[in-house]
Amino acid sequence: MKRCMYCGQENDDASTNCSKCGNELLEMPIGEPGVIEELSEENPEEYPQEVEVPDVQYEEAVGAPQEMPEEEYGYLGHPEDQQYAGQAYGYEQPPQAYEAEYGYYDEPEEEPAPVSSGLLMKKARRRIKSFFFFVPMICFTVYTIASILNVALGSARVNIATVMNTLNKTVGENMLLRYANMAVKLLDRVDPLIFMAAMLVMLIPAILMMFGMWMAFCGTSTRRRETSTAGITMTKVGIVIKMILVCALLLAGIVLSVSYVVAAGAASSMMTLFVGIIVLLILVITTVFVILYYVQVMFALKVVKVNVRTGTFIGKIPGFSIFVNLLGCAVTVLCMLPMAPDDYIGLAAKGAYAAWLLFTSLWAVIYRATVKVK
Repeated sequence: MKRCMYCGQENDDASTNCSKCGNELLEMPIGEPGVIEELSEENPEEYPQEVEVPDVQYEEAVGAPQEMPEEEYGYLGHPEDQQYAGQAYGYEQPPQAYEAEYGYYDEPEEEPAPVSSGLLMKKARRRIKSFFFFVPMICFTVYTIASILNVALGSARVNIATVMNTLNKTVGENMLLRYANMAVKLLDRVDPLIFMAAMLVMLIPAILMMFGMWMAFCGTSTRRRETSTAGITMTKVGIVIKMILVCALLLAGIVLSVSYVVAAGAASSMMTLFVGIIVLLILVITTVFVILYYVQVMFALKVVKVNVRTGTFIGKIPGFSIFVNLLGCAVTVLCMLPMAPDDYIGLAAKGAYAAWLLFTSLWAVIYRATVKVK
């Protein structure tokens, strides 16, 4: 019996190759050591090479594997072998091609935030913590508290009557003032408690805005990465409620103006009809501008909120809102002239409101000029 020196299989003496591994059987007695080293040292070329031994049981079960033609698959013999052959020569298949071949791939990573986002965030937060934000916040707080006291003490109804008397003496009697005096007389018939409750409801947006500004000022941090923007959100909610209330009042004024125009047309009074049409057009235009103004203010709050939270630049504070604030400041000062001089609380409320509009416009101008992408 001949024992194969590679796999240890015993073969017949007449066999020249091993029946298991296929290597050539050398003339070597079983148990004689050192033959491999002597052959390899004397003549290395005669050293038998290891060959792949097929699994006989597997071939009997499923059949011998078929060899692929070299023209179709190249020197590697099979497409799957190309990946391993490439790795053997230092080549790795790109993962994108491999993933695309099997129909899935990783989502691309989001682009990193711009370098200037951190600086823009710090600038926005500094504007919230600045003196120019603190001053209008104090003015609005004074306005809100004075307005609540004015309503609680019953001075609001007195102020309305005083303003109407001053206008009647200054402008003189006309159809428009007569119409306004009728509305004031209707208010006088309302129960004082109901009137007070209605005025307090009108002050709910101002109360929300006051607390919102204080929360934004105290909750904003220039040191921590995360900061609270709940105050800005509360301020925005107050502005939305105020917009709804103001638009409701303007809509009621438009309805009354339409009825006034219809009544003037039925009375065939051309002068009254002309005045009614002018008032109706003024109310419609005012309603459009009021809606546009509040939309711009809400966008400005969104700009500040995004700048403070993430440092992302989405735009500037609209200049239209700044212009309307300045215009409202001038109108508020004019409304203070016909008020009673001894109504200190009412005058303080109007003056604080005018100062808030002025300083808020100044703060918005500074914000537009400093918080931006260079």
